[in-house]
Amino acid sequence: MVAAGDPPPPYSPAPNSSGGYRHQSSTRNASTRRRDNERQPLMPPGPNVSYATITQHTTVHIPQRDGVKWMAMTTILVLLCGFIAAFSVQTIRLNRLISTVPPSPEERARLRLAWNLERKEHALEQARWMRERREQQESLARLMRERSEEEAAHTRERVAWARERERMEEEQEEWRTEQFRKLGVSWGRLSWGRCIAYGTREYSAELQFDGKRLCEQTPINIHGRTIQAPDFCGAASRGQVKAHWHVNFTEPGCQPHWGGIYDKGCVGGQGSGLHRWESRLMGIASGEDWMTLCSTAPADIGGLHFDAPTACENRGFLFGMVGIFEAADYQCL
Repeated sequence: MVAAGDPPPPYSPAPNSSGGYRHQSSTRNASTRRRDNERQPLMPPGPNVSYATITQHTTVHIPQRDGVKWMAMTTILVLLCGFIAAFSVQTIRLNRLISTVPPSPEERARLRLAWNLERKEHALEQARWMRERREQQESLARLMRERSEEEAAHTRERVAWARERERMEEEQEEWRTEQFRKLGVSWGRLSWGRCIAYGTREYSAELQFDGKRLCEQTPINIHGRTIQAPDFCGAASRGQVKAHWHVNFTEPGCQPHWGGIYDKGCVGGQGSGLHRWESRLMGIASGEDWMTLCSTAPADIGGLHFDAPTACENRGFLFGMVGIFEAADYQCL
């Protein structure tokens, strides 16, 4: 190990007794000058220069052979680019020169064959185009002909519709006249009056009709349903006619209900064969006919359906209108 302040060991290995080499501070066969040069530093420090200062300010110099190498590479690259450009120019010139050279007989025969094939294909394409054009013209003519026929048919239909409308108007007018005649509606004596404008005169007549006959054949709409005729027509005040309709639908105000059912057992005891039930009619509005509503009110009792009671009795203020229902019962035999 080298102590501080000692010179460095030599860079050349010294042979040992076994034939190898080893580093020693001195060698017998080496000269003193060489040994001193190996032990001395590369740049001996001066009085004001240390090894650290030398290491920090050392300048690296590129050898001159590297610059020559870069110059050679640049020259080669320039020559390569020039060669490529010259080759491209020569290729273009060669292609132009080849294009000006007349073709050989074989090439002319091949070109002539290709031109003939192309001419035939062109002729076929032109014939196909002419055929398509002819078909289009025929299709257009057919469409124009069909359109003309449709317009003629529409014209005939419009004329037929106009005639049908006139006929229907005439029939409607005849129907109205017939209906007025059936209803007894007609005009009285026609009288003419004064002139009310240039070429215009006023006429007048009285409307005559049978009111009862008209009433019996005039329909009406009640609760969204059309009733063709009244149930009966009667005379009203001042000579007018009054119609009456019996509406049996959508009338909840005319639907009273039965109260509790009272089982009265067999009528007159065993042997009658009849079973009796009684119930009071509830929900009768003021001013209504109790007896009429009771005699037409249906009921379901003991699994039996009654369209109306067997009888109705008005039992006064306390018991009201009572319906009596009787049905055959074999247990009453």
